Formats: sequence, structure tokens, C-alpha cells
Amino acid sequence: MEILTPLISITLISFLLVLVYVLWGRTRQLQEKLEDASGSRRTGKAELVYSEKAAGTDALFATLSHELRTPLNGLLGIAQMLNEEKFDQDIEAMEGCARHMLSVLTALVNHYKIQTEWEDLPEYREWVSPFELLEQIKKHLSFRADLRGLLIKIEHQDRVLRLRGDYDHLRNIIENAILGSLESVSLVDQPKRHQELEISWTCENGEMRLRMFNPLEEYSDERRKNIRSVQGLTTGQNHARIRMEYLYWAVSSQLLERYKGALFSRPVESGGVETLISFEMEQMRASPSSKLPIGGLELGMPGH
Repeated sequence: MEILTPLISITLISFLLVLVYVLWGRTRQLQEKLEDASGSRRTGKAELVYSEKAAGTDALFATLSHELRTPLNGLLGIAQMLNEEKFDQDIEAMEGCARHMLSVLTALVNHYKIQTEWEDLPEYREWVSPFELLEQIKKHLSFRADLRGLLIKIEHQDRVLRLRGDYDHLRNIIENAILGSLESVSLVDQPKRHQELEISWTCENGEMRLRMFNPLEEYSDERRKNIRSVQGLTTGQNHARIRMEYLYWAVSSQLLERYKGALFSRPVESGGVETLISFEMEQMRASPSSKLPIGGLELGMPGH
């Protein structure tokens, strides 16, 4: 372990340097290719019009996604295996930083796909467990929450309900909403004791509702305006640096449109921000039987 820890540190630092260099070069290429591209949403629908020149960037982002996220996932796997053998705070910190990088990269790639491929955005229908999904998200984001003086607490409606939709869409809707909330918490003014970031969900009659309360989140009256501004962004030209919370919320909000959903946030008088997410999706309730395959299914359709 004494030898592996500095070796992993050197590997991650080298990877970071390569990542910064590649992203800088790719961004410049992207800006050149998108100079003449124009995108606009019409009649409140997520319908984009873009030039043939912009379509040529598909291969660029496919390469960006594969060449950077694949080795990053490899490093995450190594860190997880080492932590399973023997827990180490330094390795946990490395894993947390790597997950931060992965979430930023994933949000950027997803934002681009939404902007350019909305009508043909891939969607795979499968049965997804909200309980398992949220527990996995909690595990991935606990390190970032801890840095901001927060502990993630989830209240589940049950463990047997399933939603029929695209797993990646669902994960990005919920995870990006939480990431936006975490990003808007100051890293400087830390509370003396950790506070709870409360998350709860219910699903009835085909409608999924998720509530999140972050006692340390800072609310801005310009939030909705800034999210809409990011949603229409195609290049960094003539724009100030994007604050990550608005990028996360923009990805979550745009994906929610596909499921007749919305994201709302409001400040709480005692402090903090309450966020509500709702969307429609086919649902199924599995029996608590331990037999495989699971027996006793009840199908629930939106509007029925």
C-alpha cells in the first residue's frame, strides 16, 4: 500500500495534465467548427436547428467521451479495489476527485448531445429501481457532500417499485440535480457539525416526485434565468465562464422535458433550499418474494 499510493497519485496527476491539455485543444476545435452553427428552441418545444457544420462535431465528442471517460473509469475501478482490501483516506480522496472529473465531463457531453441530437437522443426502456439508483448515487456523491459539511440522507417510499425508462436518463436527471445543489454550497464557510441533505421520493399513478432539502444551499433569484442561458449555449465564444451548478441543472431540466417533468427550487425561511422534481413514467411494483425471477407484478400506466 505504501508503494501503490504514491504511484496512483502520480498516475492521477499525469492524467489530469493530459485531460486539461486535450480538453483545451478539443474546445478550440469545437469552437471553430461551431462558429456558424445556430440553435434555437421553437414554440416551447426542445427543437433545435443547427448547420451541417455543427453536425461534424459528433465524431469529436464521441472520441472525447470514449478516450477520456474510459481510462477514468479504469482508475476509479483500481481505487475501489484498493479501498476494499484496506480502507485508505488518501485513496478515497483520489476516488472522489476522479468522480468529480467524471461528472463534469459527463455533464458537458450530455449537454452537447441534448443540444444537437434532441430528436434522435438514444433512449433504452428498462425497469429501473429508484431505491437502487438513489443508493448508488448517494455512494458516488458522499465524498463531495462531506467536503461541503453535508451527509446525504435518503428516505425511500419502498424497495420494490420499478420505473420503466432509460437508466442513464433517470440517473442524469437525479444526479445532476443533486450535483447542482452541492456546487452551490460554499467550500469556505463550513458548519461546525455536518448537516443532512435530505432526499425523499414517492411514486403514484405514474408520477414520480422527488424532494430534496439542502440546509446549506445558497439560492439566487437569477437561477432560472441562468439555467435557461446555459440551455441555449453552444460555444464558449462571447460568454463568461459557466458556473457548474447551472450546467448540472440545465442537463437535468432538459432531460425532464422528455418525461413531461420539471425541476423547481425555492428558498426556505429558516435557511437552505428545497428542490422538487416531478415527471411521468410507467411503473411496476414487484412482489417482496425472494424467488427468482421476481413474481407478482402490478403495472401502473400514467393516467390510469
